[in-house]
Amino acid sequence: MNPAVMVEDMNFSYGKDFHLNLPHIQIYPGMLTVILGPNGSGKTTFFSLLRGRLKPDNGKITVFGKNLSVLKDRERAALIGLVPQRTETAFAYTVQQMVAMGYYRKTKSLWHDTVDHKALALLMDRLDLKSLADREVNSLSGGEYQRVLLARVLAQDPKVLLLDEPANHLDLHHQDDLLCLLKEEAKRGKTVIAILHDINQALLYADRVILLHEGNCEDSGLARDVVTPENINKVYKINLDYYHHHQEDTALLGPIKS
Repeated sequence: MNPAVMVEDMNFSYGKDFHLNLPHIQIYPGMLTVILGPNGSGKTTFFSLLRGRLKPDNGKITVFGKNLSVLKDRERAALIGLVPQRTETAFAYTVQQMVAMGYYRKTKSLWHDTVDHKALALLMDRLDLKSLADREVNSLSGGEYQRVLLARVLAQDPKVLLLDEPANHLDLHHQDDLLCLLKEEAKRGKTVIAILHDINQALLYADRVILLHEGNCEDSGLARDVVTPENINKVYKINLDYYHHHQEDTALLGPIKS
């Protein structure tokens, strides 16, 4: 399988205070890839580079063979869609209006009557938003709002989905709902990349993991090969070991029992 995103001999610096060095990373379509690492490891900087908001000092990032640094905004929007953390909107948009904005790339218009309403209805139904169509987005719960943001980006129809801490501030039920949705989108062929803080969520949901540490890639590959007690203990400076559920063929990380 050819990678959707390739990072080659890339480095980026914030003055003398921070350096991000990523010589070789491959991210594949049809998979959920999670970026893990403690605070200050370079997750947000890497994400900004993947979005095209920052440009590498050296090296390059290619998305389906196209150098991200030289793409125009509209070309980048055709390839990459961002689901940000929740932010309040200053206008009383309804859920349906908010989702419809995602079609701007295709319609070149924000007017609701230019949207393919059949496609919009199918998308909202798939993300369980039909009953919320006329609700104002600022009245939604965290889980509902995250589904709206995801639907808006899916309407944009990018090849790559970027999600910045999508499970942040959600309860366990809505975290599971959202992460299962991301798995479904990956199975549909999207390249899904998310920053997560919970290492056990990475083990449970991710297909592949990129583990960052002090501006370097400590490891990358299949989740079960990267999220190991050895790697986590080294990067997070905590002592963890596998806990195997007695009824399921799953393993989570937890404190070492004395």
